[in-house]
Amino acid sequence: MTLESDILLEIKPNKRECKKIIASAKELQALTEEYLVDNEIDAKVLFAGSIGKDTYLKDPDIDMFIMFPEETSVKDMERLGIEVGMAILNGHKSFSEHPYISGVFNGMEVDMVPCFAVASAERIKSSVDRTPFHAAYILEHSSPEMRDEMRLMKKFMKGIGTYGAEPNIRGFSGYLCEIITLYYGGFLNALKAVAEWKEGVKLNFGNGEGNFSRVAMIFYDPVDGRRNVASAVHVDTLSRFITAAKRYLESPDRRFFFPNTREPFDEDTIRERLGIRGSSLISVAFKRPKVLDDILHSQIWKTEAAILKRLHHYGFDPLRSLHTVTNKEVIFVFELATNELSETYVHEGPVPWVNNADNFLKVWADNPYGAPFILDGRWRVIRKRPFRDAGMMIVKEATQLGVGKDMITSTMTIRDHEETIEYVDRSLLTELLDPRYPWEN
Repeated sequence: MTLESDILLEIKPNKRECKKIIASAKELQALTEEYLVDNEIDAKVLFAGSIGKDTYLKDPDIDMFIMFPEETSVKDMERLGIEVGMAILNGHKSFSEHPYISGVFNGMEVDMVPCFAVASAERIKSSVDRTPFHAAYILEHSSPEMRDEMRLMKKFMKGIGTYGAEPNIRGFSGYLCEIITLYYGGFLNALKAVAEWKEGVKLNFGNGEGNFSRVAMIFYDPVDGRRNVASAVHVDTLSRFITAAKRYLESPDRRFFFPNTREPFDEDTIRERLGIRGSSLISVAFKRPKVLDDILHSQIWKTEAAILKRLHHYGFDPLRSLHTVTNKEVIFVFELATNELSETYVHEGPVPWVNNADNFLKVWADNPYGAPFILDGRWRVIRKRPFRDAGMMIVKEATQLGVGKDMITSTMTIRDHEETIEYVDRSLLTELLDPRYPWEN
């Protein structure tokens, strides 16, 4: 027995569990098809996702697609898809490119997604139309043994925290995990290749075309060569995957699949860590916007980057930052090299031989902090800082920060070092001060 075979026994449903899962899926399918017939709705039902590809782990979700003829209007496709989903699941409306229904059936989470039954992936009318082709591709091009390898890859990705293409994860979708495994011929073979990856890695089954800018990696979709399956992958997530692959090959461990739960530091340890580093904390909280999760997390990353940029610009030297989302708030925590700066700083001016050099000297002729001077070939001058306190800077610059459009600055609460230690969840502060990976805990 190998570690991988042991892990597979833990993550793959046994025969009894598979029978129960498939029975529930078939029952759901029968009910849905009966509703379609009874209500004279021209559509067919298809399972996609891990159920449709036979790559599911224990406790899987069900992705059921209600496929309408191509000639159906978008409006009717959405309306009828929602009608069917609500009738069968009595769930709630969720949103992607099109609305769909999420609910529970026989204890299993279900997404019932309307789409168009197009003849080929090149003729898709919406992005979800491509998904049934993904399921067909995996089934056609993989053996049961290879699909077990895909299960290992998915669980590995979940364990190291890189699974999911959603904006809060910025990682690897289930389909991307599957085709990476398929491309390299198995889980371990894939990890050996990944250990040699670098930013900009490009994978292609032979049908890909076109270039994609500002992406960490490219994997041309084998069912639609115009699409990059890896477009959601951020360079940080890619780097984590590469690092995990290297470490696993060096020393395989079940913690890569089942990471230990980290115990948060107590307050004394948090203060001790900050004392050793000589740093300080500041946190910024916004009232949680009532927007879709994908939109929310996109705006969270934008907001964090915007605040970091301002902190750098004004000299507060942020060391690290993290964020968390509660039912009521979005909270950003920043560790700063310093939270209070000196009264003055060196302001850089032009080189002496340009036309505006004399203007610079005139502007600063009566500077109370001293006359301009030349250093490293440029005019410079000591001037008063616009902000000495990071919290005050954020307050004063609130409307200029460039935060996400639904992050309302009037709801913003700023907490200083002491308040942050007392208020912010210690699990987040622990991760900030001790950024070990899940397999290292």
